[in-house]
Amino acid sequence: MLSSATMKPQKNHSLVASGLFVLIFAAQFLFLIPYPKIFLFADMPEWVANVLGAAFFLHGILLISSKLFNAPAATQSMFNLAASTMLMMIAWTYFQFALFIESFVLAALGLAFFLCNWMKTRREWLIVILQWVNLGIGIGLLWHPEFLLTAPVYHPLRQMPILLAIVFVGSALVSLAMGWLPAFYGGKAGRFLALPWLLWILAFVPSFELPNIGVAMSVGVPLMLHEFIPWQWVIMRQGMEIGRRFFVLVALSQAALLVLMTWAVRYIELNLGLQVQEIRYGMLIVFNFMGLLSILTVVWINFSINGAFAGLAGLNPQTQPPQPKGFLKRLAHSMLEPFQVSQAYIGEIVQSRRDYEALLAQQLAAERRRVAQLSLLHDLNRNLEVVLDPPVAAQLTVNAVQNALAGSLVVVLRYDEEREEMVVLAASGPNASQIPPGYRQSISVGIIGRTARLRRTQLASDTHLDPDYFRLDGWDARCELVVPLLHHHHLRGVILVDHPEANYFDDSDIRTLETVAIQLVTSWLRSEHDQRLTNLINAGISLSTTLDVESVIQQVAQVAQKTLEAQFTFVALVDQVGGFNRTAHVGYAPILLEALATDPGGNHLIQSVLNSTAPVRLRDVRKRFSSTPTGSNELRSLLAVSIRLRQSAIGAILAFGKQGGNSFSESDESLISLLATQSAAAIESTWLYQELRSMLTTATHLYQLSTKILLSEHLADAASAIAETAFQLSKGIAAGIVLLSPEKEVEARVQIDESGVHPGSQHPMTLINDALEHGQTIITSGPNNTQRICLPLQTPRRQYGALWIQVDENQTVSSRFSDTMRSLANQAAIALERGILLVETRKQAEQLEAAYRQLELTYDQTLRALSSALDARDRETEGHSLRVSRLATELGKRVGLTPEQAKVMERGAILHDIGKIGISDTILLKPGPLTPDEWETMRLHPDIGARIIEGIPFLKDALPVIRYHQERWDGSGYPIGLKGYDIPLMARIFAVVDAFDALTSERPYRKPIAAREAVQYLRQNAGILFDPDIVEAFADMVEDDALNELFE
Repeated sequence: MLSSATMKPQKNHSLVASGLFVLIFAAQFLFLIPYPKIFLFADMPEWVANVLGAAFFLHGILLISSKLFNAPAATQSMFNLAASTMLMMIAWTYFQFALFIESFVLAALGLAFFLCNWMKTRREWLIVILQWVNLGIGIGLLWHPEFLLTAPVYHPLRQMPILLAIVFVGSALVSLAMGWLPAFYGGKAGRFLALPWLLWILAFVPSFELPNIGVAMSVGVPLMLHEFIPWQWVIMRQGMEIGRRFFVLVALSQAALLVLMTWAVRYIELNLGLQVQEIRYGMLIVFNFMGLLSILTVVWINFSINGAFAGLAGLNPQTQPPQPKGFLKRLAHSMLEPFQVSQAYIGEIVQSRRDYEALLAQQLAAERRRVAQLSLLHDLNRNLEVVLDPPVAAQLTVNAVQNALAGSLVVVLRYDEEREEMVVLAASGPNASQIPPGYRQSISVGIIGRTARLRRTQLASDTHLDPDYFRLDGWDARCELVVPLLHHHHLRGVILVDHPEANYFDDSDIRTLETVAIQLVTSWLRSEHDQRLTNLINAGISLSTTLDVESVIQQVAQVAQKTLEAQFTFVALVDQVGGFNRTAHVGYAPILLEALATDPGGNHLIQSVLNSTAPVRLRDVRKRFSSTPTGSNELRSLLAVSIRLRQSAIGAILAFGKQGGNSFSESDESLISLLATQSAAAIESTWLYQELRSMLTTATHLYQLSTKILLSEHLADAASAIAETAFQLSKGIAAGIVLLSPEKEVEARVQIDESGVHPGSQHPMTLINDALEHGQTIITSGPNNTQRICLPLQTPRRQYGALWIQVDENQTVSSRFSDTMRSLANQAAIALERGILLVETRKQAEQLEAAYRQLELTYDQTLRALSSALDARDRETEGHSLRVSRLATELGKRVGLTPEQAKVMERGAILHDIGKIGISDTILLKPGPLTPDEWETMRLHPDIGARIIEGIPFLKDALPVIRYHQERWDGSGYPIGLKGYDIPLMARIFAVVDAFDALTSERPYRKPIAAREAVQYLRQNAGILFDPDIVEAFADMVEDDALNELFE
């Protein structure tokens, strides 16, 4: 199996055609010519001849089809090897019958088919092999013609071997020479090589020797047609399926024709018994004619298909080729005509379709460009709806424009009005890095400058032709579009777009970029408005913390100028009587300031603003308010608003001259309205603060006055405090007070004036008596525009006197002043009453305290007497209750009892055995040991004592001592067996001292022991019968010798 990787490109189109002719001729001979005549196959069985003829015919079809339809190299090589084999077979047959020249030609063709699979030549293989074949035959005819022309069929040629040799050798040499000069001779070598074979055909036509004529025609015809057949247009490159179907149809028709003719010949010979040589020759001629017609049909069809596809590929010749001369050339031209016609026709169709497609592509590109522009506007508008900083908005804009218009550079430049320069704010595009950082350009140069000066869009379709184009180093664009950024015809900057192609931008691009410019300016305005609003809100916060009215209106003027971008602002505040005693201004406008500040209340402009509930916005204030000169055209625009508090105008804010030469806008109206609201809130807050401070000062003085009166030991001191407070609060000229007794006698008098505090001898007693008689405040006129105000000091209980003050008459205008004085009089009267009542209450308290102490002493004496009576009942325990009460009280103080608790401890100790009243003397005074029943009765005395004390509130706190003094630490006590810390503290204390007193006292049944021994006993039973902590505290008390001090 041959691999396509080892195959060489095959330049063997004419060779394949020659092989096809040989194989088809061989098949015809086998089927149509009588076997005796065709002596080459005379000895071959019929069926072998039929199979061999079919093989030759089929392989000829496959061989040409592999070439026509450009089969793979491996397939073509396989068919070439098979053709080589068949040609060698036919050559061997010719050689057996001494047809050496034809045998040599066929063998050479077979060798060419074999070698073309691996060898590459510059020329067609048929020409290469035939020029050597012709040369060999010519030399053979010159050297040994008798040998080459041995066969009888060569008899006509034996008379002219020299002529034939010269023709063969000459054609070969001419072909070899043409091979050295291909550019000059083109492809004309084939006709010279075909010349001897045409003569060969003519030599054998009279005798009609088909084996000789067939070989000569098989090599002569392809050589003649090689020059005129454009094989590149015969071989199918496209439309394989169409060409293959036509080829199969033609091949099948030829095969059917061959079968039909063969059957007709056989039928005539076998069934009719006729041997008609002319019929076979006629059929052979018809079949060859039909074969040639079929070949031309295939070629014509292939030409047409290739031409059609060439036209589809746009290979349409622009000029009509000249009419060729000569029969063969005209024949070739007629063969090529289908290709040219189909190519031209399809080419025209394709070209028209391409023109239409180009038009549609242009329309589609324009539509896509328009869609991209609309998408740009939509996306950019959506992105710029959010409030962004100007640089961020500019960068978003240049990025969007660059994506939509595919410019090499997109730049937003901001206009610096002071320096009259353009400053780069944002850039995008492949050439953005070429712009120097902080690049500036004067508006007097370049297309940018022309745009800034004219305030109109400028398009330089070809910058090389625009004299204003300003070219930077490394920055060169062929097309430049610059759109101004305007607001009310005020220049804010420009947008520049560059493109490397001239005439790139069209009207739609200009409209799109102008819309982008409007969106960007709107975004900037929105950002500036948001920034001004933020500053205004921050300023409002600052205003709310200002506590002085003058500072507030000055800040309002400053905030108004900054927020509204005004050149001059003026603020006027109305006072309580309708005057303008507070004004503020910011900016330099001396003429306007004089007109406004001289008489704000009488200024027609200010009064109009105060009377208007909406902002006043004027492009030229002089046209409406001619009485208010501005002094400058730059100050002619006005924006003003009234400051309103609860529907009342309390002031006005006036702003003159919008910076930049513009007039104030609706946005400015909303800002100044917000500023007026903030100002009203700040002014009200300041007023409230001042009023609150005044009230706080008054309240402080009144509180201090109440304290002084309550702490005063003498009535004169209280009177002095009241007079001083009145003098301070009223800020008057003089003040005084007269205090009277219930009997209307003067108890104290005080006066304060320039000379200080003194009793005074000029008290207006008549005014005081009138005020006391009527119980109301009385105001009278005094000298030097003063007034005297007298206020009675009275409560529902009684009248204590009167307070008078002498003040400037202007002070009484304020209702706040009257309220303050009235509050002072009321507070002083109440404080006097409280002071007098306090003195009386103190005396009563002292009397009650003395009585309580006497009563308490009486109670304690009664308890001691009761205790002594109990002890007297039992001589053995006489004095026991008093001793243990002292010990328990002292021990309780040492373990942390308060004095009140120590008193309770004392009373509980005194009464601890009061329950023994309910115990029979038989048991209580029994000299011997008690029986168990008697002990049960004795153990009831704590509960009996508790029930006795329960009904006495005075002694209820002593119940724990009385009820639980017999309980023990380990729970072995009575009456209920409490243990540990469940036993009340006072009961635990008493248990220790009770045991100690029992051990150290004499009993009939034992002698007393020493105190140290008793303490030792207590320590032994600590944690068993007694609280260990109490025992240790008592031991410390004994060691401190506190017992001797206690009982001395």
